[in-house]
Amino acid sequence: MSQLDGDSVLQCLEAYLRQNGSWKSTELLQVSHTLVKRLYPLFYRDIVLLSSRNLYPLIRTLEEYPERVELMRTMWVRVGRESIYAPAAVDNTYPKDYYPFHQVIAPMRKLDMQPLAHVISMTAGYLTRLTISANRHYPELREVLKNFDFPHLVELGVSVDLISSPASANFFGGLPNCPALRKLRIAYNAERNTCDIPDVLAHQDFTVLPKLTHLYLSYWAEYQSAVVKSLAKLLVPSSLQTLIIELDSGNSFPISYPDLDQYRIHPLVVFLVKKGAYSEVERVVGPTARMALARQVCALLDVKEMNGICIWDIAEEKVAQRWVEYDSHMSWPAKRVICRIGN
Repeated sequence: MSQLDGDSVLQCLEAYLRQNGSWKSTELLQVSHTLVKRLYPLFYRDIVLLSSRNLYPLIRTLEEYPERVELMRTMWVRVGRESIYAPAAVDNTYPKDYYPFHQVIAPMRKLDMQPLAHVISMTAGYLTRLTISANRHYPELREVLKNFDFPHLVELGVSVDLISSPASANFFGGLPNCPALRKLRIAYNAERNTCDIPDVLAHQDFTVLPKLTHLYLSYWAEYQSAVVKSLAKLLVPSSLQTLIIELDSGNSFPISYPDLDQYRIHPLVVFLVKKGAYSEVERVVGPTARMALARQVCALLDVKEMNGICIWDIAEEKVAQRWVEYDSHMSWPAKRVICRIGN
């Protein structure tokens, strides 16, 4: 086979990107430095950066091609060896449907936040989506977020310790300035002794975000009892249209299915449960009335759907269905109400 010139390689890579959406880091390393320099301004919207070292060439590229900075829309940063919102594929390939826009993945295994802060400083004015996935407490990262304004940010995904302010009356006072924020995803994954999760759960007042339309709360299984108690106190703004509640990555019901008839669950609330987990419970208990009730409030997804951006659409469809069925719920002898609309 004859050796391909640079332009031919670019055409091959472009065809690969169109078909697969991304490539592995090992494939990226096989491309020469010259081609990487040419590829970044052309295709970086689809490139996956699987090493913090790749932040530096990204910075150099954005500095060399400032007109490309204005095209940055989505950034996905993974801090630590594990990730809250990890891609579904084990081999680090990137799910094509997760964020089909401009994206950056940067696992930061060291606490040197300077390159990440530099990238955020260059792109904060243009980003519409930002996900910060951290598996432990990083006060340096929290300071990075607080130092910048995100005027066009519509969707934000963070761990709770990056935005909660235990010393403040408003526990979510640590949110960065995002005046256009509409969709918020919070993972309650803080390590022990860094964030008092039960205390945070007792102060879940999202009415401080009056423009919020979509809220996604993801809890660890160890906090289930505190989660159940907190849901009755959960306050959301009147603008909210969809509230997703997930426990143990969708492997458990947020409220135990035998207890569901003790609650009146607002129709904008959807419990996210994996199809396999639901099927296993249904197989054991059979088609009971309580399981039918669980089916009404649960959106059943497979792993691929849970890692996809389509999750919002699936939840919205479920909410629309729940509003239609809500009249029959009004006769429930409810003891507690899940999700209250605040002022």
